[in-house]
Amino acid sequence: MENSPRLSLPYLMPSQAQKHVTHNEAIRLLDVLTQLCVESRTLNTPPTQPVEGTVFIVAGNGQSAWEDRDGELAAFQDGAWIFIQPKAGFHAHVRDSDRFVVFSENGWQEAGQVDNALFESLGIHTTADEINRISVSSEASLFSHEGAGHQIKINKNAATDTASLMFQTGYQGRSEMGTAGDNDFHLKVSPDGMAWIEAMVVDHETGKASFPATPEIESQPHWNWFGDGGRMLGSPEPQGLYGTGFISPNYLTAYNGSVFTQGPKFINNNANFGGTGAVMDPEMALLVEKIRPQTGQYYLRFGPEFFTLRVAAGSGTASGIANGGQTYFPYLVNKANPVPQKVSLNLWLYVTGGSVHVVSNPDNLLFVDGVHEPLGLTANTQSGWKQITRLVDANPATLLGYSTSLFGVYQTPGSEIIIALPALLPFHLSISPTKRYGAFGSVGVWR
Repeated sequence: MENSPRLSLPYLMPSQAQKHVTHNEAIRLLDVLTQLCVESRTLNTPPTQPVEGTVFIVAGNGQSAWEDRDGELAAFQDGAWIFIQPKAGFHAHVRDSDRFVVFSENGWQEAGQVDNALFESLGIHTTADEINRISVSSEASLFSHEGAGHQIKINKNAATDTASLMFQTGYQGRSEMGTAGDNDFHLKVSPDGMAWIEAMVVDHETGKASFPATPEIESQPHWNWFGDGGRMLGSPEPQGLYGTGFISPNYLTAYNGSVFTQGPKFINNNANFGGTGAVMDPEMALLVEKIRPQTGQYYLRFGPEFFTLRVAAGSGTASGIANGGQTYFPYLVNKANPVPQKVSLNLWLYVTGGSVHVVSNPDNLLFVDGVHEPLGLTANTQSGWKQITRLVDANPATLLGYSTSLFGVYQTPGSEIIIALPALLPFHLSISPTKRYGAFGSVGVWR
């Protein structure tokens, strides 16, 4: 046998003359095949000025000196082309595509990737870049299970970062869903890839969805289920702008020895804001400052007059609850008011003496000035006016008769509070810190 069985390297034969010729021929072949690297595998015609020592894989339909050499290794040595027929399992690095190829009965093909290999980027039928380190150009992509199921996970570093799916047209964003800027789930759309409209937000703590771009039912005059419209003027609800006299609301009853009396009144055309009417009580002026629009003088003087309810706690201690080392008791409870399963209770609360705790639980979500307070609100004389909104999910039967579960307001014995503009609405409000609801049932919304 004159050649090696695998690489066909020539052997030195006994008594052979000029043995260096045969030896050098074997060296030249080894120079090509060892750490095999080719310039390209897309050419079928030899380059016009080949560099000594370069190697090519001849593409299909070889021409000129490469005719009938399809798939062979063409090496330029000593000013001429030599050809090597590859064998199954040959590996080569291709310089111009930066790919590894392997030879088999099907010809040269890109090599399969090694398990757990690390790549700086990966492009499948397209080019990856520094931002899109994995890029795929395909009619479809399939992620299938291995076992029972399959999950796609998008992880972010912090709550203020973004983890989302972006849908594009012409490489411009048109819709996005995920946790963008916080841990709530957001769905938003864009007409041009620059301006975005938030269509839906799902609170990650409560699971409740809001639809910021959808016209809200609360943008219309509310239907207040409390007969006096939250104005403390008696039932049936008065339709005029003027309040003639305080009437204790028939939907509440004093409890644990408490006493209900008239609180401050909102005076139509009041002197506080340029009118000729009377000066409002200081507490009422503070409330108007908080619920009025923050720009302009809109609704400072003209609007439906209303009274507030002053609740002076007694000394009774029935049905107390503990919070922060203090025990609180109910001093106002709702009477027999049939309600639907989902309602919103909205009111303004001011503490003039002692301390108050407003409860919150999964069936009675509490929002204070538009902010969810899962642990409830504890307020005192330094707290000022607080907007209380409770979203109630409950069996209506539990709210019939005397019940503390609707208002959820508990006080310390001897304390005193003022309640303004109570409204019971037969749906859940969309809550936001930017909104200030002063719900006059049949009169309108004071924002």
